[in-house]
Amino acid sequence: MPAADQSNEEFRQSASSPKYSSTPKTRQIKHLIPVICTIFALFAFGFILFKQDNPIISSHFLAGEVIYAGIALLCIITVLPKAMIFPLGKWIEARRMLYKSIAYLFLGVLASLFISYWSTNIAQNQMDIANRETAPQLTVSTFEENGSKFYEVSNAKGMATYVSLDVREVYHFPYEGENCEVGLLLPVQLNSDTVQLDSQNSSILFQQEYNGFDRDKTYLSLNNYLRTKGIDADMLSRKHEITIEFFDHNNQQQHFVFIEGEDGIALSSTNTYGTIPKRNITSSLWSVSDADATVRDLAAQVMAEDYGVTFPVA
Repeated sequence: MPAADQSNEEFRQSASSPKYSSTPKTRQIKHLIPVICTIFALFAFGFILFKQDNPIISSHFLAGEVIYAGIALLCIITVLPKAMIFPLGKWIEARRMLYKSIAYLFLGVLASLFISYWSTNIAQNQMDIANRETAPQLTVSTFEENGSKFYEVSNAKGMATYVSLDVREVYHFPYEGENCEVGLLLPVQLNSDTVQLDSQNSSILFQQEYNGFDRDKTYLSLNNYLRTKGIDADMLSRKHEITIEFFDHNNQQQHFVFIEGEDGIALSSTNTYGTIPKRNITSSLWSVSDADATVRDLAAQVMAEDYGVTFPVA
């Protein structure tokens, strides 16, 4: 055989040999596709689970990370040298059916998770909209911590904005055939970062500014004062009133009145203050040490003969 023909024959044999195959590199990558799909699906599956427990991660971030991971894997496989691609391709080719089965399984699970996740998201959004468009269901609780008294306003449903809270110690007694009302306003301050109640923020804290207010002592002091005015001690009543004012989803101002008693705090009225006596007066209590003197002074004012008289401005 001539040398040229022999050389051509050796070249053809070498070209058809698996070791020196002339198949383009991109065609060899097709054997790695099941592996890429499997890793891609596993990566996405893990991210979906992570997303379920961490709502702070946005869906856009999740989708972006999964896509970037898939592109990164493809780029890595593409730049691998032939010396690694061919043996790896053969090794994977021998297990192609296994990888395909795993890939299809996890891709199916991934698709189900995506559908479930988006369905849950849609349902949650619809619930949030419904909650925002209903009247709020407010409750009030109190607790003491580090010598301070706190009022916690909680919302089970609906939305309330610009929430404020007032606390009054209110006394009622009769005088010369008329009902009288005296109130001590106990200042409170906001102890939260927001004044809005909704599905994202279900409670707001208020802290009473002045601690040590002795309800029983102040009640007894007023009782003794009224006796000197000929008023029966049994006719004096009191209540600890908590008023919450807010704007609802219709941007209408509302107020709920709660009464704090021995059995806890209960809603007394909504959007109505009830019947307010003609003779009534309320003053802020700026110092608990002045509570007794303040309540006696208010009682004296509300019983004065010239109560309610408007004097002309000179």
